[in-house]
Amino acid sequence: MAQMIHWSEFEGEYAAISSEKIGAPAKTFRMALGALIIKDKLGIGDRETVE
Repeated sequence: MAQMIHWSEFEGEYAAISSEKIGAPAKTFRMALGALIIKDKLGIGDRETVE
């Protein structure tokens, strides 16, 4: 699945919408998308995904 996504294209756009002035630095786009995919595939909530 990782080879199907053009990570560099999305990373720049994702980084542009995050700001350290608003809160903690954002995780990488790859980590954020990976977490959403895991959450969806397993049908679990936010807390379970973080664990």
